Amino acid sequence: AYLEAKSWYLRADGSESVDYARLLSNLSESYRQLRRIDDAAPLAEESVAIAARLPDMDADTHSMIINNLATVRFSEGRADEAQSLFEQSLELTVNEFGDDHPRTATAWSNIGVTLYAQRRHREAIAPLERALAIMEQVYGPAHGEVAYVLSNLVDVYRAAGEESKATAAQARIDAMQ
Repeated sequence: AYLEAKSWYLRADGSESVDYARLLSNLSESYRQLRRIDDAAPLAEESVAIAARLPDMDADTHSMIINNLATVRFSEGRADEAQSLFEQSLELTVNEFGDDHPRTATAWSNIGVTLYAQRRHREAIAPLERALAIMEQVYGPAHGEVAYVLSNLVDVYRAAGEESKATAAQARIDAMQ
């Protein structure tokens, strides 16, 4: 369906529209989830290039497009490039939604996970703790999103040598089940 929509957009709207950039980004994300990274990467790159040329691109869509390219780069094992893109996405997200929005928490979490993948364990703690604080504020202490961030923190704490914090975070997850 996405490929048909891509063809339709090219005929009807041309390749320089917000909707077309969003469509390419969504198609890229679908390919990434299917582990078809070689198909995902050029679509994500094209989507970001289009977004950069569009003055009317809203921050929410622009952030999502950049985030999707970041996830592709992460899947390619290019964590340093993914981190830079996740940081750009965070900036757009904060400007659009504020500091205490769930989307902002997800952006912080993405940065923390990317730092962890780069073996920058101590640096990964602060963004993940920030994500956790936002998720707890928005959803309460026993929500699935909170458990997800806690599970990432367990790994990061252990890798950073903070076993007591890892044990406490794991106990919180266990209490939720």
